[in-house]
Amino acid sequence: MGSLSITDAGSTFMLCGNLSRGSVSNGHVFQTLTDSTGSMRLVLFNSTAPSAKAKGIDIYNLSRRLCIEAEVDEYPKGSGTLELVYRGGRINA
Repeated sequence: MGSLSITDAGSTFMLCGNLSRGSVSNGHVFQTLTDSTGSMRLVLFNSTAPSAKAKGIDIYNLSRRLCIEAEVDEYPKGSGTLELVYRGGRINA
């Protein structure tokens, strides 16, 4: 994650790391994904939650190691701050 930059926004990567600092707001799940190179916020929107649950992932209890296919997004736009957004791709814990 430490090598991801603003030029990666819109690209999808398979990333593995440890999850921590989770919260849920309006059905959206927010976690911090950390590997040996850095940390990024991971977002599972309530629209993609059923996809994760169908793959056997308890999205409301993600306090462990996870490998996830996620899109790099800049949020808010123009801020230079990156986050990972799960769009329904591969995920395993």
